[in-house]
Parts: sequence; structure tokens; C-alpha cells
Amino acid sequence: MIKAKQKIQIHMDTVLQPEKKRFSFQKGVIFLLLFFHFSLGFSVAQQLSGSYSIGVSGDYSTFSDAVSALTTNGISGPVIFDVQSGTYTEQVVLGAIAGASETNTITFQSQSGNAEDVVLQYTATGTADNYVIHFDGAEHIVLNNLKIQALGTAYARTLHAQGAIQNITIEQCILEAPDTGVSNWERGNIVFQPTTSSSVKFLSNTILGGSIGMYYKGGTDVNYRAPGFEFRDNEVTGPYAYGVFLQYLTDAVIEGNTLTMRSSNL
Repeated sequence: MIKAKQKIQIHMDTVLQPEKKRFSFQKGVIFLLLFFHFSLGFSVAQQLSGSYSIGVSGDYSTFSDAVSALTTNGISGPVIFDVQSGTYTEQVVLGAIAGASETNTITFQSQSGNAEDVVLQYTATGTADNYVIHFDGAEHIVLNNLKIQALGTAYARTLHAQGAIQNITIEQCILEAPDTGVSNWERGNIVFQPTTSSSVKFLSNTILGGSIGMYYKGGTDVNYRAPGFEFRDNEVTGPYAYGVFLQYLTDAVIEGNTLTMRSSNL
């Protein structure tokens, strides 16, 4: 909890004149105290720091409620959201959060430690809402032990990214898009199209279905190369057109992954 210290200086230049109404010091003090009480309530923002819970009996009912608090208040230290077991049908948009840094990261993780226990799902109906989680200028975000499920057929991206993103880690998650026999970018699974990016990491995930298992274009400028990409120990199963499609990267580390295509297309 953040405690705010307020220093108040009261300058009273009241001059009492015999012929005028006398100043009531007691009423003046009461007014100032009431003014200070209500002003303090409206001026102090509660930055987030530490551990919080998401769920029916949590600090926040939904992912969106938690993200709204992050966006409104910012953070002053590392933040962890422990997500209670259940199915959450919603979209999540993660943008820049005030106070986030390499030290002050923001983590969303299954409270039980089992990705199957927390299902975040959404049915997209068009290009504008084609994602379950959307990173738009997001930085210093960790997703850990979550199942992220795209339910749309024609529009089936689990994760999408745009803008300038950095230090995004997806670890031990299940990312599932519907099985498809069509080569189409809109049919997922993971599509990252940032303007610039760095330190994007996919570690020990299970990536299921979709037209493309993982597509990541490091930036929009043909002369730019995104540093720090890691794709380690992931299991990619059932994509139709491409398993992993990468562009505009430098010093990428890709190791320990297994890939099983839906068809003979590689």
C-alpha cells in the first residue's frame, strides 16, 4: 500500500476590524480540514505492486478488470496476477503500462501452476477483433501456465502484436487455434507484426492448430532487425501452411523444438 504524505501550509491574513463581522477561527479550521479530507481522496492514485488474484473471489473478476487497473494506475514494483481456475471468455489488450521495466515486470499466471486450469478464450468474427490477447506497444509482460484458445474458424489468432513491443515472454502456455486445411494468415495461430521489437521469448509452450503455428516479423522497416528472439523447447503440432515463419531478426536462438505439420507442407 502506498501512503501519501501531504504538507499543508495555511496562510491566514485575516485582520479583525471592530466595525466588521468577527472571523470565526473554529469554522475556518473545520472547513480546511474537510477540504483536505476530500481533496486527498481524489488526488492520490494507487499504483500496483506485489501479488493480486483474478477470478470469482479474486481482487479482479476478469483479465480486463486487472488490465484496466494497470492502465489507470501504473505500477511501482513487480506485479503478479495469480489467475484462479476457470474459463474466461474475453479479449485482452495489453499496451504500455506506466512504471513497467525490466525489473518491474507484469506476470499473468495460473494460480494452480497448471495451464489447463485457466482457459482464456474468445470467438473472433472479423479482422478487427482477430485475437484473444493483443499486444499493442506492450513491454515487460510475462504469460505463464495459461491456456489461450481461439474459437473462431475464419478468424483464429490466439496472440497478436503490433506497435513497438519489448521484453514479452510466453512460457509453458497452451496456444490453441482450430484445425484448418486452408493457408490463410487470419486463421492463426500466433501472429506478431510489430513496428519494432526486442526480447520476445517463447519458452516450453504447446502450440496447436491454425494455418501458421508461429509468425513473427521483427519490424516493419526492411533494414531493421529485431534482437533477442528466443524460441526454445516448444511443441508445435498441427499447423497447415507453416510451422514457424520468421523475418527481420538478428541473433535469434531457436533450439529444442518439435514440429508436426497437419499436411506435408513445411
